[in-house]
Amino acid sequence: MNKRWAIAKVEPAQSKTLARALGLPLPLAQALVNRGFRDVESARQFLNPQLRQLSDPFELPDMAAAVDRILAAINGRERVVIYGDYDVDGLTSSALLWRVLRAAGVATVETFLPHRMDEGYGLSADGVARCLREYRPDLLIAVDCGTTAVAEISDLKSQGVDTVVLDHHEPPSELPDCVALVNPKTVGRLYEAANDHRRLTESAYNKPPWLPLASVGVSFKLAHALQKRGREQGLAWANNLDLREHLDLVAVGTVADMVPLTGENRILTRAGLERLGTSNKVGLRALMDIADVPDEVTPYHIGFRIGPRLNAAGRIGDAMAALELLLTEDRVRAAALAKFLNEHNAERQRIEEQMIREALAMARAEVDLERERVVVLAKEGWHVGVVGIVASRVLQEFYRPTVIIGIGDGMGKGSCRSIAGFSMVGALGECAPLLERFGGHEMAAGLSVKAEKIPALRKALNEIAARTLSDEDLTPQVMIDAEMRLAQLDDEFFDQLTKFDPCGMDNPAPLFMVRGVRLRGEPRVVGKGHLKFFVTDGEATTEAIWWGAGARELPAGEFDVAFTPELNKYKGAETVQMKVKDVRAAAEERARYR
Repeated sequence: MNKRWAIAKVEPAQSKTLARALGLPLPLAQALVNRGFRDVESARQFLNPQLRQLSDPFELPDMAAAVDRILAAINGRERVVIYGDYDVDGLTSSALLWRVLRAAGVATVETFLPHRMDEGYGLSADGVARCLREYRPDLLIAVDCGTTAVAEISDLKSQGVDTVVLDHHEPPSELPDCVALVNPKTVGRLYEAANDHRRLTESAYNKPPWLPLASVGVSFKLAHALQKRGREQGLAWANNLDLREHLDLVAVGTVADMVPLTGENRILTRAGLERLGTSNKVGLRALMDIADVPDEVTPYHIGFRIGPRLNAAGRIGDAMAALELLLTEDRVRAAALAKFLNEHNAERQRIEEQMIREALAMARAEVDLERERVVVLAKEGWHVGVVGIVASRVLQEFYRPTVIIGIGDGMGKGSCRSIAGFSMVGALGECAPLLERFGGHEMAAGLSVKAEKIPALRKALNEIAARTLSDEDLTPQVMIDAEMRLAQLDDEFFDQLTKFDPCGMDNPAPLFMVRGVRLRGEPRVVGKGHLKFFVTDGEATTEAIWWGAGARELPAGEFDVAFTPELNKYKGAETVQMKVKDVRAAAEERARYR
């Protein structure tokens, strides 16, 4: 697939100022400028995120109301149920709140997860009905769901159950009538509805540091607010509670949910990754052991080892096993649950690989990529628990917004993934008359649709894409921070590069390019189709690895390489390695500046 190279405009005055003040190599200073850090103090805070930089949790919408209701439940010895989602964000949110509420002295606190296959996502009518039958709560706290559950929360209220919602999904035009809706994304809704508070809400909406929080981050902020209010009231549990112990859960949920690793997410994730290596949660430790996660945990280990195993039970069975793992203090039980989740993950991988093969073959046979800008694929019997993973893989192959739908009993359940410039949840909103249910984010969403309406949905989504996506939008970009020489990849460079961690959504690992290199020796294919080779720019020689590119041919003569630098650690030794993003012949037209 051809890619567009876009090199950041060089801003020498600002990058040199940052380089001098912060002791950074110039290419890294330029990478900071590209991320919007143009003054020394903001750049220093980015490179050294601290928990003390977190904002007051009571700045979040409805936080005071949520805290007051939960404290009333504690004082009244009420029955509380935490109603979560079955993905990693929902699981970690539920586990964090359960631990905090238990420490705060809630008389009875239970956890509940809907069954993906039978009850669907979030506060569904079937899930709520079973929750009421089993627990009959006085207060229900919905985490990672609930923002769109207008009818279900109304029904709960009619039955005398109060609801507090902790969520981060896009709000609809009508919000539920709950005690409190703590969702960072409702700030804009408050702005529209509260003209008498325009100045306050407009200021908060422009750049709130908590806007991109995952639900586990919202849950942590609630716990912080509870603790603050508890200390004000002189409650003993508030002084004894150490919220830092739960930052491991925050890191796992935040990274696994693929929210931007910027603002407060970055602060929480950096601190949480440090906690993960020495986590005191026996379930997490057992899972990390079976997944071969080292003590020095990175977002990669969460995204590809911890997260998939926690997700596996909910994708192909019942997610309660994963939640129990995060709650148990029994080492024997933890080991058994970790083994169970590991086996489910292996089964999930087998199902996923088969579906990916089928989906790619179907796309190549049935989708006219010259005409269709959204790939919509549906099949009877596709497992709805892994359609999101399959959608991501199809998008990766064709770089088109993708919807994958599994059909059963005349009903389709699907997962959607998108590209920059196309809001998936916005597009689904335009298609709402065709859908039974939908929700999510700009880049990822879920839906339910009657099977006979899938062709109409495919047509409608492509009509929306035809007016919103250009040909250029459908060509992936390689966003390059700066040019550099291979000799600059020295010890000082890598010491400073680590300060950009954790990298992820909206804070990608800095990407650099070298011009006019030549091969040194012959390339070879390693592992499962990866290309390894050495390049030289005449001054230095460096090893390069290009994942999944075993079938690619490198340009003859001189070529340019776009790459992320890394130190490859193997058997106790460290070697400099270029993790290749793309290559192009040096004679090609030079990249335009972005």
